[in-house]
Amino acid sequence: MKVDIIIENLQDKVEITEELESLIKKVVVSSLELENIKLDTEVSILLVDNERIKELNREYRQKDCPTDVLSFPMVDMLEGEMQSDVGDYDLDEELLLLGDIVLSLEMAKKQAEDFGHSFEREVAFLV
Repeated sequence: MKVDIIIENLQDKVEITEELESLIKKVVVSSLELENIKLDTEVSILLVDNERIKELNREYRQKDCPTDVLSFPMVDMLEGEMQSDVGDYDLDEELLLLGDIVLSLEMAKKQAEDFGHSFEREVAFLV
């Protein structure tokens, strides 16, 4: 299984280290393995602040408040099996585009402090 993981940092409130990017990639790969995904895939991770995730939460969920994570799947899957033929497939790269995960690092940092564990643990859990 080939996994392309695109991480785009759209915020400037929390420093992004190579270790954090590596952790995010490791969690995505592990999650796909646990879900028995055998197809070559692409996942996009957008790192944002509370202001941006609040805008998205309002637009897509009609909730006018920040949240920690939003996901925008492109394919319905259950236990590694596609449940419909609706989705997107990159024919050039031969990759199933699974969708986007939008993560507020600002919220993840606050929640880590509130729960008394590391920022990295919170980010991994949210991914």
